[in-house]
Amino acid sequence: MNLKALRQRDAELRGEIAKATKARAAIGEAALAEKRALTDPEREAFLKAGKDIEALEAQLADTATLLAAAEAANEAERAYRGATADADAQTAAAAATHLNTPTAGCGACAPCNARNSL
Repeated sequence: MNLKALRQRDAELRGEIAKATKARAAIGEAALAEKRALTDPEREAFLKAGKDIEALEAQLADTATLLAAAEAANEAERAYRGATADADAQTAAAAATHLNTPTAGCGACAPCNARNSL
């Protein structure tokens, strides 16, 4: 999934969790308002809502992991500056300049010493 789709899925899951949590709370609040115990169907619905919320939270955690990875990849892509100059080309240019100087060269390397002995 791309970054936009993962962000959308994250928002949708958060909305579903909020909705399910409110629905579950409404079941308990109705029984409390009437000062009675939950009926069997209410208890089943309350427990089922709890399991549904746990499943949604697990999906949200998975999505959050994927979203973090996608955001990191996006940031790395944005920060990529491209390849710098080729080190081999830089070394070759430095060597060519070094050996072709009108002075005696460095005197420390074999090519300069060979040229100086001429």
